[in-house]
Amino acid sequence: MHRQGAWSFYFAAGADYPADRFLQKAEEIFHECGYCFCNAYNLTAVNSFCVVAGEENLFGKVQLCLSEQRQRGTRFYIYNKNEKDLMQDTDQMLFMTNLIREAILHDRIVPYFQPIRDNRTKKIQKYEALMRLSDQDRNIYVPGQFLDIAKDNYLYLQMSQIMIRKVLELFQQRTESVFLNLSAYDIGSKGNRTFLYEMLHTLPPEARERITFEILESEKVQDFNELVTFLNDVRKLGVKIAVDDFGAGYSNFTAIIRMNPDFIKIDGDLIIDCDKDPVKQICLQAITDIARDIDAEIIAEHVKNSSEQETVESINIEYTQGYYFSKPLPYSCMETEADHGNQ
Repeated sequence: MHRQGAWSFYFAAGADYPADRFLQKAEEIFHECGYCFCNAYNLTAVNSFCVVAGEENLFGKVQLCLSEQRQRGTRFYIYNKNEKDLMQDTDQMLFMTNLIREAILHDRIVPYFQPIRDNRTKKIQKYEALMRLSDQDRNIYVPGQFLDIAKDNYLYLQMSQIMIRKVLELFQQRTESVFLNLSAYDIGSKGNRTFLYEMLHTLPPEARERITFEILESEKVQDFNELVTFLNDVRKLGVKIAVDDFGAGYSNFTAIIRMNPDFIKIDGDLIIDCDKDPVKQICLQAITDIARDIDAEIIAEHVKNSSEQETVESINIEYTQGYYFSKPLPYSCMETEADHGNQ
């Protein structure tokens, strides 16, 4: 079966074929064929090899197998889970997959926005756009509930493009800047990069200068040179670059220098309870000093109370984002909540 660039091959054995022998044979096939070239289908490698055993609910097991495999970062995986847990997980996965498809079909991908406060002017002139899904009853779902499933089912890029298009349309006539999250999936897809370039070219130069692409550190970009090329290309169009969650994925300074970000968002673990932890304060000061040396500004995320905010300001961190000023809210609520940050 072929689906959006991914080939799936299904093997079956007779009822009297020993299960342990079937699993052994499957692993042998993987090692023999995992890196071979197939002229007929223009395949250079088998990227994903999942093995499930049983006679019922095989499709659901395959979906869960693929999800487990992606989380573990392995190419060969034998899925082994008891039937009760499997049915619960399968039901939830199918429910969320259908919800995602309905959201795409019925325009229920909803941008939420969280303000980013300038600690020098005490005003809010920037927002981060965050994806949410709504069902027909207007219940809202957050990315932790649907993003992995969307990626497993090849729905993520379509959702991302809808989100980006909506946000750019909303902010084209505004004076504030907006941060748009880009994942490894967004940057690694040639078609999606083309979409981003085309969207940017539809905007006037002054609108492009108010856009910041926030590169998600938690997701490893496989081709770092490709990432740097993309960042350089969009920067020429006036777009700014932010690195998310400094302290994870790209946390080596050579990578930061090559990415040349305009903003560095500090990993939330360093911000939480920073007012009570002298070691965290030393780390925050060091990161802030380095950022100034490379002409980048710092954004402290996940600030939740006045004491943490006072610590952030004492270290001269330029921006704050967090529940202390506002949780993410729909577009219609932005103006009211911004007033809280402008105090």
